[in-house]
Amino acid sequence: MGALSKPKGRSTYVVVTGVVLAAIVLAFEWRSLLAWIKVRSLLEGLDDVFVDYLPLTVPALIALGVILVLERIIPVHRTSTTGGRGLAEDILWMLMVAPVAVFGTFWFARGLRWVFEHPLAGASVDLTEYLPFGVVFAICFVLGDFLGWSTHYLKHRVPLFWRFHSVHHSAIDLSLFTDARVHVVEVFINRLVFSLPFFVIGGDVMLTVPLFLVGRLWYARFIHANIRTNLGPLRHVIVSPQYHRMHHSLEARDIDMNYGASLTVWDRIFGTQVPESDRYPESGLNDPTFPRARSMNPIELLRSYGAQMLYPFRHLASKVPVREAA
Repeated sequence: MGALSKPKGRSTYVVVTGVVLAAIVLAFEWRSLLAWIKVRSLLEGLDDVFVDYLPLTVPALIALGVILVLERIIPVHRTSTTGGRGLAEDILWMLMVAPVAVFGTFWFARGLRWVFEHPLAGASVDLTEYLPFGVVFAICFVLGDFLGWSTHYLKHRVPLFWRFHSVHHSAIDLSLFTDARVHVVEVFINRLVFSLPFFVIGGDVMLTVPLFLVGRLWYARFIHANIRTNLGPLRHVIVSPQYHRMHHSLEARDIDMNYGASLTVWDRIFGTQVPESDRYPESGLNDPTFPRARSMNPIELLRSYGAQMLYPFRHLASKVPVREAA
């Protein structure tokens, strides 16, 4: 009995730590929202600005609670395969990247709007003048998802892109924090790709783009979570944690499959969908040289983070074929 209590204690520690750190992420996101509210209020006046963004906090808190509960009651793995070091690395990535990724989202929207209003003036059309807002939002979402699928495909097929994307695939223990394990070079590329349709045809990008990107951020956390579910019949339409875990699989038959971010239709159309819906393979990167933390020591974790950030650049000059280095 004594041997069984230790993993339980460790699991409780990880859950508590996760709640605290996820709350920190929420704080970053809320700080970003407040900053954006201030910027928009200076540009457009105070009317309805708080009404636009304040409701984001409620679904974010609900999403956090649901994911943490599901990871607890229906996990793929009840204990860490890396002794908690993988989770610690993910959390460190989250803390380092979150301020850039989240706060940058709103300034990114402002900058890209300027591009379409000046250098690319006339290159966009506001379909909300002809169609209901919900219809236009749905069109932008589907187009953005297809662009995201296409870009994800290229990240796996083009050696230069894979060098950076492989950092994300290095995660061994998938969790809601794994989505933050993204090289900073990728962060704004992802935001540009997914939000581009909103700038071309989507109307009020100052509202729609931040809302869309924050919503997508939380869905990405869900599909990376340590949750044993394929979402039942919904798996035929939307990406589930099981579906995306297959994408992170170490097994040769799963490599370069299941690229979908939200919708599964693109993988079905282009033949990149794994047919099984009940398999949960091991995850990680087939590269023994990838720098991992050797202990939970904070200095060691920071060292591994820096080495992981430099990992793609080290391999840029490498002669190793891309799939062997992955």
